[in-house]
Amino acid sequence: MLASIASDVGRVRETNEDAYCLCQLCTTDRPVFLAVADGMGGYVDGDIASELAVRQLRRDLEQYQGPGSGYLSRLKSSFAAANRAVFEAARGTMGTTLTCGLILGQHLLWAHVGDSRAYLVRRGELIQLTHDHSLVGIMVQNGELAEEEARQHPHRHLLMRALGTQPEVAVDTGEHCLETGDVLILCTDGLTNLVEGEELVHIVDGGKDLSLVATGLVELANVRGGTDNITVLVVSVDPVVGEERL
Repeated sequence: MLASIASDVGRVRETNEDAYCLCQLCTTDRPVFLAVADGMGGYVDGDIASELAVRQLRRDLEQYQGPGSGYLSRLKSSFAAANRAVFEAARGTMGTTLTCGLILGQHLLWAHVGDSRAYLVRRGELIQLTHDHSLVGIMVQNGELAEEEARQHPHRHLLMRALGTQPEVAVDTGEHCLETGDVLILCTDGLTNLVEGEELVHIVDGGKDLSLVATGLVELANVRGGTDNITVLVVSVDPVVGEERL
């Protein structure tokens, strides 16, 4: 399994409020852990919120020593712990998205709050695993707005659910069986607001060097204006040439 990361402040923002992690957890099963978080620009200290959320999530997951069948339940409780950590740090004045995945062999577990995204690219098809917890995201799910319209909507950054803004938060979770050749992508909305799904698949399928996939996506978002921080994590199930072996 190979992976790479690219994160950039973009062309407009002065600081990068995204946080990320890609590592192997020190638990019995040693799953691959990957996470992205995007601190909310409308709140103070978005960079602190995102970093705290990722750090707390990893710390809580690494304390788990139970069976593999219990990881999904642990993800939910670990998200609750991360939410409490961010909320108690500033009593609701900090907020962040948080999207993560755990890979155990050929099995993927994921959990998600906000409008960062998790994708699976399989045989040239893009599968969006997560739904955006934003006003326009809900409108797209309800068929009231097309994806292209959502990218241009004036309220596209309005989150309906985020980590740390309330004492408790609802968490989406899911699980999937992975196949050889699958590519998992976690990214913040600095990418998805500027790069279409078809373009993402094209870059993934055309990338012989895995490290160039993440950087290529970030570069494309910056060419389009780089209106937000951009973070991309890419993990391939295939033993192809890449930047980091896990």
